[in-house]
Amino acid sequence: MEEVKTTIIDFIASNFIVNLEQLEENDSLVDRGIVDSTGIISIVSFIEDTYEFQIKDHEITIENFGSIHSIVQFVQTRIEKTSA
Repeated sequence: MEEVKTTIIDFIASNFIVNLEQLEENDSLVDRGIVDSTGIISIVSFIEDTYEFQIKDHEITIENFGSIHSIVQFVQTRIEKTSA
């Protein structure tokens, strides 16, 4: 799980203007102005390419992609389902 978290954080840090020292894991990426809908799609594409699974439209929600923590949880759950 730590590897997934590091990968997600690195992607967000390198693709969006964000000071990671001021961002908590549970902070809303949208409310903090870090990403908008286009940014969410960029994160979704990155996850699909990196972890080689498709994310369905109905899975692209604030609950799954609203914070670093929620993204990591979503990806980890999908990885576990895929390898089961």
